[in-house]
Amino acid sequence: MVRILNQRFCAQHPEVTSYFTMVYGVIDRHSGEGRLCQAGHPTPFIVSAAGEARAVGEGGSPVGLLDHLDWEESAFHLAPGERLCLYSDGISECENAEQQMFGAARLEALVASQQAQPLETLLATVEAALNQWRGAASGEAAPAPDDISLLVIERQQGL
Repeated sequence: MVRILNQRFCAQHPEVTSYFTMVYGVIDRHSGEGRLCQAGHPTPFIVSAAGEARAVGEGGSPVGLLDHLDWEESAFHLAPGERLCLYSDGISECENAEQQMFGAARLEALVASQQAQPLETLLATVEAALNQWRGAASGEAAPAPDDISLLVIERQQGL
């Protein structure tokens, strides 16, 4: 799919030097087996039921840069109680007043520390941490210079 998108994008926009990033994947919701392809997007990670994070994938070029690029799939298994986390670079590249980035490792640690919490609580915790990182007063939102997206897919126990 990523290869096809790249060929079409490059063919339709040969004079434009633009690109986009993405993660494309499939998960069998019964077995937990999955595959994903990373195209310039931050590396997804899985948080185990015990709160340990592990990366899924090794990167790949963005879509639309060159028409001859190729991408690799990464296989993974999502066990019951585990969470697959996909996020935009607006989170990892979010800067504080000292121009330090929030970073992927800090995000992984934060999400892992919230493993026992419901997803709604996890998302609110990440939002609050990013606002605090950007210097917002408690309970307020600080303007973000880039999109901030976090998708968490949790495999339910018993499935």
